[in-house]
Amino acid sequence: MKKLFKALAILTSFSVLTRALGFLFRIYLSRIIGPEELGIYQIAFSVFMVFETFVSSGLPLIVSKSTANLVSTKNEDKEKNLISSALLIGLITATALCLIIIIFRSVFSLLFTDSRCLAILLTLLPSLVFCSVYAILRGNLWGHRKYFWVSITEFIEQLFRIVFCVILFSLFDYSLSKTKIASLSYVFSCLFSSLIVLIVYRKNHGLISKPNKVMLKQLVKSSTPITFVRVISSLLTPLISLIVPLQLMNSLGYTSSQALSTFGIAMGMTFPLLYIPSTLVGS
Repeated sequence: MKKLFKALAILTSFSVLTRALGFLFRIYLSRIIGPEELGIYQIAFSVFMVFETFVSSGLPLIVSKSTANLVSTKNEDKEKNLISSALLIGLITATALCLIIIIFRSVFSLLFTDSRCLAILLTLLPSLVFCSVYAILRGNLWGHRKYFWVSITEFIEQLFRIVFCVILFSLFDYSLSKTKIASLSYVFSCLFSSLIVLIVYRKNHGLISKPNKVMLKQLVKSSTPITFVRVISSLLTPLISLIVPLQLMNSLGYTSSQALSTFGIAMGMTFPLLYIPSTLVGS
């Protein structure tokens, strides 16, 4: 029982801190880039998150559960094979998704109400590769019940994002668009977070070995149904992001700028405040 309350206290405390940082970051971002560009950023980011779900949902969950089982049987060799196989699948999936978006970028441009959304989506693409590594190694830490390290890496990711955003705004305020700076800050935070979780993984005696065909097949078979269910569920957010501005323009006669500004205020400023209570429950 004490272990349960300790884990709960760690996860809840860091979850609250991470969400608080995220909320403050949204306030900062909304004041720096304004509601219109925040709306543009939110639309592109919501579409990007669908693709990130491919590499951060099913596979890390299976890695976490499989790691817990292997730890109980003290099968370190199979655990190393598990991680190396999962990393290979994650990197291949992330690379394939990046190529799909780049090749069919003209199709994606038709979905957006503003052409700037596509530029943001393309800027965010390297994050898919970094997130694939980050999510899998965090899944391994979950399996080992390293709740402190799981929580601190998530907190550091949010902290890095704020720091990089402030630095980039101070360095490139006039040479890059504000939405691109915000996108680059996310890319850099994902890169450094993946490096940190890799160091933590190694610090906890984590190793990898040559991927095994049998393990690769098992991971793909187990994670694919979970991934697609999560992806289908995540489609609601980008649909809202694409439909609401169009409805504001077509039904209420808003200009594109007014529609994006209204959407930016709603999704970028108001909704993060409404989600605060779920932090205590969801942790």
